[in-house]
Amino acid sequence: MQSRKTKAEPNITEAAEKTGLLIRGLQSRLLERASALPEPLGDTTANLERQLQEYFEDWPGEDSPDANHLKKIRDRVVDGVADRILRSWERSQEAKGTPFENEVMERLIDRVLEKLLVKHNY
Repeated sequence: MQSRKTKAEPNITEAAEKTGLLIRGLQSRLLERASALPEPLGDTTANLERQLQEYFEDWPGEDSPDANHLKKIRDRVVDGVADRILRSWERSQEAKGTPFENEVMERLIDRVLEKLLVKHNY
């Protein structure tokens, strides 16, 4: 029985080493493929910020004939972002967000409140 146990141990060790090498190889292939993928088009904060910046980069001056129409569009975009932030805040108040999201929203609310108090001399 003793020889059988020692004979099985090297096979298990070899199998574990081969499995580890296989896993590391798969991980490196996944990392290579992931780096080649384009950035997801989801509504991440960084992605939304980049999209807004690109969109308004070539914004016409106020003296342009299209300025009023474009200002309305810009206002709608800004209102949409503000609405999103408020919805996120409401979710955090109902404890539907993650603890991290809730903490971020609480800090944002505190900072906005501080700025409003300073602005209105309270």
